[in-house]
Amino acid sequence: MQILLYSLVCGLVLVVSMTVSPEAIPDVVVCPFRWLTGKLCPLCGMTHAFSAIGHGEYMRALTYNPLGPLFWGLFLLTAVYPTPFLRRWLVCCSYVRRCGIALLILVATLGLYRLFC
Repeated sequence: MQILLYSLVCGLVLVVSMTVSPEAIPDVVVCPFRWLTGKLCPLCGMTHAFSAIGHGEYMRALTYNPLGPLFWGLFLLTAVYPTPFLRRWLVCCSYVRRCGIALLILVATLGLYRLFC
């Protein structure tokens, strides 16, 4: 049941990203980190990136957030292949830890870059 819920949520996010254009998304700052520092956090621009990818504008998505295509791909895998993909991830703990650590390193690297550059 939980795997089906993950799949439905990811599918809904992808459908919304394909129906709402990046221009239609208001430029409202909802990130507390950005409110406090004025700098972009590692996830800032992800909504615009998802929307750009949903409309086939891949290079534009990279300008919004370089990790957008990676996360969009993970959402797509979860939506399309929910049972084998999620079960493999949930069962193989060591593999999940390694991938999770790699993903955290990517997010942290982007965060440090955005903070200091």
